[in-house]
Amino acid sequence: MNTSDTVLILTCAEDSTADAVTAELARRDTRVARMDTGDFPTALRMSATTADGGWTGRLATDDTSVDLDDVRSVYFRRPTRFRLPAGMSAADEVFAAVEARHGFGGLLAALDVLWVNEPIRQAAAEYKPLQLATAAACGLRTPRRCLPTCIRR
Repeated sequence: MNTSDTVLILTCAEDSTADAVTAELARRDTRVARMDTGDFPTALRMSATTADGGWTGRLATDDTSVDLDDVRSVYFRRPTRFRLPAGMSAADEVFAAVEARHGFGGLLAALDVLWVNEPIRQAAAEYKPLQLATAAACGLRTPRRCLPTCIRR
């Protein structure tokens, strides 16, 4: 098994679809590192440095670890929200969650790998008007839509 062909699966622990993908990749003798981004920073550790215009480093839990250089693709499906250390104030939790999203999420987004459900594009795809405009720009016929306003006076 070649570790430089690792598939990083980012999902929650109870994801039966990811279980099936993991089993199929194992059948194909592909190394899999399965983690939940929600475990960062309490149970998922990250170390990374910039190197030659890219990033090098490691993601690790008590059960598994992966060098970023070994990741060839990422399967992003239903990870949980960051779980932060207990005892933080509400303001500190908001600040820490934003920092985790920008730091940890930014590191993942910087990986030059094949993504299935790239988080940034997945987030953009949640906007229905953008979905329709993109479909129309690709030459697809789209239904006529009216967006209601929800402003009360």
